[in-house]
Amino acid sequence: MNELIESFKKGWLDEDPRLVTAILLGIAVFIVLNVLCCRHSKKRNKRKTDAAAKGNVVTAKLRSCYHDRDSKRNTSYSAWYTYTVKGQTKEYHINTDCKSPDTIELYPKNEEMSKFFSDYDRTTNAAIPFNALVAAAVCFFTLWVSGYITF
Repeated sequence: MNELIESFKKGWLDEDPRLVTAILLGIAVFIVLNVLCCRHSKKRNKRKTDAAAKGNVVTAKLRSCYHDRDSKRNTSYSAWYTYTVKGQTKEYHINTDCKSPDTIELYPKNEEMSKFFSDYDRTTNAAIPFNALVAAAVCFFTLWVSGYITF
């Protein structure tokens, strides 16, 4: 075990630069993808702020929250919110664990307020494992192209 540690300390960077290149490239891809996701999140938050400044925020009230069971005994939870736009009462559905707040704010994606998205938008958190998978694929592809991994 000590020999492995010593050989690792001694010069694995000097022995095979292909491995180092692939690892550094994978780390760079992961960082770039996360920065892009962070920028997307900032744009989404800016849309929310702009909508709030224009007075286009709609407050939706929790109407009901219950769980559904399908034939396979899987349980899913549904929360239904109601809101009013231009005198019309509409409903908004979200899949959640029924620990939902009593009210949520809905923000328009466009000026006509035809589509809404809520604070439950988890695209940034969901993208992190995907970014890691893409970075690992880039590492693998780099090692394969460089001849470090052969089939």
